[in-house]
Amino acid sequence: MRRIIHGPAMPTRWHIQDAYDYCVREINRIQANQCSAINPSLDKLSTLAGQALRVAGLYEQKDLTTIAQCLVLDPAKAREGSPVAKGEGPRTITSNKRADALESANHTPWQLAGMAVEAYQTNDPQRHQWADETLRYLRSVQTPDGAIADVSTTLMFLEAAHYQAATAFRDAAWEFPAEISANDGRAVAVLAWCRELPKNARLLDVGCGKGRYLKLIRMARPDLHLIGVDAFTKALSHVPDEFECRKGHLLCLPVETNEADAVLCVEALEHALLPVQAVVELCRSLCPGGQILVIDKDREYQADSQSQPWETWFYSADFERLLSPFCKDVICRDIRHGQRSRQSGLFLAACGTRHRETRAS
Repeated sequence: MRRIIHGPAMPTRWHIQDAYDYCVREINRIQANQCSAINPSLDKLSTLAGQALRVAGLYEQKDLTTIAQCLVLDPAKAREGSPVAKGEGPRTITSNKRADALESANHTPWQLAGMAVEAYQTNDPQRHQWADETLRYLRSVQTPDGAIADVSTTLMFLEAAHYQAATAFRDAAWEFPAEISANDGRAVAVLAWCRELPKNARLLDVGCGKGRYLKLIRMARPDLHLIGVDAFTKALSHVPDEFECRKGHLLCLPVETNEADAVLCVEALEHALLPVQAVVELCRSLCPGGQILVIDKDREYQADSQSQPWETWFYSADFERLLSPFCKDVICRDIRHGQRSRQSGLFLAACGTRHRETRAS
């Protein structure tokens, strides 16, 4: 496979990942009393801790949970969290204004993010559309360090982003394709990779959907022990009974450390709101010396394609940056999309070998 580098070697701007990293840094600074710009009262600290704990729960991130717990000075107030979204359900908005861009002129970014959280927890498509526009606005005012106004607003934005993705996927599982042609460039890459795996290897297909790659691999390598993981029960219900299936998502995989000899992730990493943490999880599940293959969309072509606002598309340099801390011999190449005879430029395939020493945690 030939190595190609698309785009800049500098880190790519990922709005949700950047916002999360900013919150972790800022809460660490507050906890260590190193932030002179923010000197919140005890009530505000507890409220901030409640927000952080709620976001940590939504994203299933232990690092944020740990540092947030250090801020909890009043457990009752921490359980309350922010007054916009306390966990007992969306607050009713009494305003009669239309859900359009004019509303943003009368609310702070923190209020807008909280209202977006509420909107996504309803079944009203018009409110969902307003919330989408609101998050687009909040992304536009995000600073290079990932902040949106302040740490509280950024945490609220992260909560809204989670519900935006969850709302879009709520009824979409039935649309997942159940089959893929063996001539499709993605399938060709998967089959070529899995043919090199050792006999009787345990292969984990993360984001397996309805099992289209599991079925393809079974035909080529019937000796492999195949395990499919997906976040959606509705999709897993379509996977044939011959395969082991587990419900879980990329940010908290339902697998033991070093359990798999091979990890496959096709068009799933783009939907992980925190791709850095998702790659840590993929590599945690992979045994030393194991093989990983990630196929996802090339960011060079995102501007010319339709995509969801939370999706992360990648340059080759991004894949090298994400995988290299855990894997050696990381190689990335472009592959065909569909059954075309030449490269289409839409997908990248990155593979590597897990370091012998354990680095993922």
